[in-house]
Amino acid sequence: MSKLRICGHYNRVMFVRWEKRKRGKTRWGKFREESPVLIARLVESYRVDGSSRHRTIAYLGSIREESLKKNYVVSFWLDAWIKVQALNLESEDDIVHKISKTVPVPTLEQIQSNIGVMVGYGISIDRQKYESLGNMVLSYHQKNNS
Repeated sequence: MSKLRICGHYNRVMFVRWEKRKRGKTRWGKFREESPVLIARLVESYRVDGSSRHRTIAYLGSIREESLKKNYVVSFWLDAWIKVQALNLESEDDIVHKISKTVPVPTLEQIQSNIGVMVGYGISIDRQKYESLGNMVLSYHQKNNS
């Protein structure tokens, strides 16, 4: 597992931690048949008195495993990318790369399709968020295809 160095500190390292949580019982006692949920967190590793500690810096998002197979990744990436940008770290590209190993970065066609579905259902969308995600997707695919 490669770690992300931040702010030039050699004793502080960040990485993406994935948690797989199975859905439990509903409040009525019935079991759910839904697929497990993958939860992404940005975690900082640091040392205190010689022992390693981990601290969650940011919750990046969650997605059901079945949604990965159906390519419902746009809403996950929309939330995750906004949160990564808000952290204002030098290693945004590294974080995106780490997340993309588990949840593939959507294509521009998937983003446009998602916008069409949202508008079709009458749901208002924040175009700036979608434009920001589109720019990240373009940058990501250019770096990884060259």
